[in-house]
Amino acid sequence: MSGHELERFDEAKQDYVAAAIANQRSLSIFNIGQSSILSVGIVIVMLMAAYGVAAGRMTIGEFVMVNAYLLQLYQPLNMLSWVWRILRQAFTDIEQMYGLLEENLPKYKSVPGAPALGVGGGRVVFEHCGFCL
Repeated sequence: MSGHELERFDEAKQDYVAAAIANQRSLSIFNIGQSSILSVGIVIVMLMAAYGVAAGRMTIGEFVMVNAYLLQLYQPLNMLSWVWRILRQAFTDIEQMYGLLEENLPKYKSVPGAPALGVGGGRVVFEHCGFCL
């Protein structure tokens, strides 16, 4: 490889690393925000249910049922960051694909006056072939 190609590769690698770090940072911020909102919501609902039990409006069984419902609701919402990452990657891939489709590639044409490509007979010959064990 020449020095120019190595420099281009290093630049591309550095760009990729910077983009990967920025992507991970945004996903981490999203996950922290999502977890914080869900945790605060669960605490508020559980405190309201505990207050209902203390006031005699709910039984312990109903309190446990509220907890079970919240846990079943929390798990699918927790996968939201995974879905978000997949969607972002898909949109990026689609955008790049459309960019490639819109790219004008040069058409290869014969030079005027060029001789026709001659296709001759061909054959494959195996000579002095052997296998070592």
